[in-house]
Amino acid sequence: AGTLAVGVAPDRIDLTGTTPSRSGDCNIYTITSQDEQLNAANAVTAIVANLADNSGTGQFYAAADTTCAGAAVTSATIAVGTNNITFRYKDNVAEAVQLDTTDAGAALIGDSLNIVIGPRTLNITGTTPIRASDCSLYTVTSKDAAANTANVLSATTVNLTDGTGTGIFYAAADTTCTG
Repeated sequence: AGTLAVGVAPDRIDLTGTTPSRSGDCNIYTITSQDEQLNAANAVTAIVANLADNSGTGQFYAAADTTCAGAAVTSATIAVGTNNITFRYKDNVAEAVQLDTTDAGAALIGDSLNIVIGPRTLNITGTTPIRASDCSLYTVTSKDAAANTANVLSATTVNLTDGTGTGIFYAAADTTCTG
């Protein structure tokens, strides 16, 4: 009589990571090999996961490339005896993106992750210079990392200050700045 150890091989790959994020951020994502019960399952052969997105502007990078400035990658490999691999993704445009991962060997069920990428900065524009007692209009616009105007992902409070403590801010509808 003896013992037989039986391991369960993975039948799918699962994709997880950050959403929402700011445009231009270099975020990390994880691909995990799983069994049919959705438990992490170690690879019995190397799993090459193809990486794709529905964006013309996003790029995938190796996990070690923390600034997403190196060469772009198109796949990530889960090594034999392990059950996950990480990679990075960066998109400079604010948009909704679907990240897809598929098994290059076509043996495992792939996965998708919908992510939302929002603006990176708030820019203020208006008349400059201004004279004392002038009533000037300024506009705050949210922009993505590619300098496109982009909607904020949630209500955003903009705190206004003039740096001297002597200026007063009025609503845009108050064109005479009299309050």
